[in-house]
Amino acid sequence: MAEDEVDASIPVEAQDEGPKNDEAPADRPDTKKSDRSGSGSGSEVEEPDVKPYIKSQISLLEYDEEKHLFSHEQDDFLDDWIENKSKYRSIFIYIDGENIKISHEVPHKSIHSIQYFTKSADVEIFMDNVDEFVSHGVLHVPHIESLLKQMNGAFSPLFLSNKTWPDSIRNDFTSHLQRFMAYLTDMRHKTEGHTILYIPKEGATADITSACADKDLVQRLETVMIHWTMQLKEVVYAQDSQEITENSGPLEEIEFWRNRCADLSSISTQLDKAEVKKIESILDAVKSSYVGQFRKYAQQIQDGSKQSENNLKFLNILKEPWLLRKLSNEIILRCSKEIHLEKIFDGYCITSMKTLNEAIDCCSKWKETYERVSKAHQTSTGQEWILDKTSVFAQIEAFIQRCRDLIEVCECQMHFARYEDGQQTKMPIFPGQRGQDVVRSLQEIEHTFRRNLVILKDIKHTILDVKATSWHDDYNKFRNGVKDLEVMMQNTISSAFESVRTVEQGVDLLEIFRHLSTRETIKRTLDKKIVDVVQMFCEEMNKVKKELNNKRPYLSLQYPKYAGQAHWIKALKRRLENNFKVIEAAFFVNETPVFEEAKQTYLQLTSNLDDTIRKHFTEWQLLAEKEIGKGSKNDAHKRLEQPLMIRSHDKHGMIEVNFDRW
Repeated sequence: MAEDEVDASIPVEAQDEGPKNDEAPADRPDTKKSDRSGSGSGSEVEEPDVKPYIKSQISLLEYDEEKHLFSHEQDDFLDDWIENKSKYRSIFIYIDGENIKISHEVPHKSIHSIQYFTKSADVEIFMDNVDEFVSHGVLHVPHIESLLKQMNGAFSPLFLSNKTWPDSIRNDFTSHLQRFMAYLTDMRHKTEGHTILYIPKEGATADITSACADKDLVQRLETVMIHWTMQLKEVVYAQDSQEITENSGPLEEIEFWRNRCADLSSISTQLDKAEVKKIESILDAVKSSYVGQFRKYAQQIQDGSKQSENNLKFLNILKEPWLLRKLSNEIILRCSKEIHLEKIFDGYCITSMKTLNEAIDCCSKWKETYERVSKAHQTSTGQEWILDKTSVFAQIEAFIQRCRDLIEVCECQMHFARYEDGQQTKMPIFPGQRGQDVVRSLQEIEHTFRRNLVILKDIKHTILDVKATSWHDDYNKFRNGVKDLEVMMQNTISSAFESVRTVEQGVDLLEIFRHLSTRETIKRTLDKKIVDVVQMFCEEMNKVKKELNNKRPYLSLQYPKYAGQAHWIKALKRRLENNFKVIEAAFFVNETPVFEEAKQTYLQLTSNLDDTIRKHFTEWQLLAEKEIGKGSKNDAHKRLEQPLMIRSHDKHGMIEVNFDRW
């Protein structure tokens, strides 16, 4: 903490700026006794206390008057300044962490904002003279930049436009002000490594003839030119004074020349301004001795600017892989010649996608070759390449992305317009009452897609130009249109499945739309429909189970008891087998987890059906052996081997059945 600094640990909260100097003062109920006569007679009069008014003018964003209460020490500090008991004319108030502080000195560390109060004379402050002798304001980080803005925007124009002062005072004050503004401008921009010349408006707007006759103005302009000359001289000799060690690499040297080139180019531009030329002409007309030195260093600045540009141009070859970028450009050029945009937009999707993938592969091979050679260089020399890989492959990466974008355009034509290789495939046939509605929906999707495709077709001359950034905006419009088409296609798929009643119908529809499964949003809809189809198959198996559990199945009168039951069970099994074969043949269904679960249920059920058939056969076999007589030569097995029809012994030329009729 500075010697005169007093703090108080008060929490900080943000608040809008308080009243300014020109706002109406706050209520002033507090009073104090003072001897205004200065006679020392001891006669005191009641005066409004100016301290609450000073506090009310604090406009720091962080300041909250209800929470940031001044301590007794801070109040005494403020009283001393108001009553002119302090030797300082200025005080500074700011928030540091959670504390409010007041001091005669600017804080040495970085503070977000500082409020200053300055007296124009060593006088005691009262309510009736506070506006005359006290000025205040707020400086924000960076403080020098904030001060420069206030000087240029408020104080400097105000002072220079004042015509009421005597000429001697006005000229002397203006001279000091111009000198201060020149140093302040230089200091503000020097922190960022830039050199900015301060150009006084009075020299830029004055008539040359009248300006030459005004000796005070000429003297002020000479002061400004002296400062300019000092700035130019400092820049000219900056190369020798700036530390570039022997161990510094080429990248540091390049960075030095880049900064120097930027600074010299900026100064050259300023020297060519009409305002600077006019001030130079005025001083040249009065034969000022300072013009020669100024022109000398101005010429050196112009020459140095050209030199730094040349140095930077050739040094950049060491940093930027110029030849490798040229090689990247040549690869892009040759790949572009093989890509025919007309064919892409005419629906030659398959051949175009093949060409685009080959172009992507070519660019990827170039990147792999670079990596392989880079590793070989590092292995043999022990040093890495000093090359900007991003710069080498920036355009290659952009070209690869353009190729991928065009591949997506081809896929969209296959998905939404039925194009394959220049020809449209036939519109699928959809059965049921909703069949024609589904066809109309697909035709509407195709029509909408063609309108979206026109967006890209109209700007195809920029598609393969990786430097044309307008492609991104146009392609995003196309992508947004495709997203809308995906929603329309999802609704169409859902509508088509509303008329599905059998597993085979569901699989047929999945086969029609399965080419859209590469689109993630549509794939989710198709996955749901796959689950629905498999669930339909599971419901069929549940129906078979229910019929199988029926103790008295319906049999036609021509069927015998046991053989009829076996025939009925086989029919149930064939029902399931037909549906299972349809699903199993559809690879896009049989590879799903939900199908694997249904498959296990199917295998278990068909095994149970086979067991039931064998059970009925065994029951029939036991009954037959019991009726015929077990162990006789004409047992049941022998009976099964005899022909079912034989020539009739009773009726010549006729045939008759040859099995027992019991």
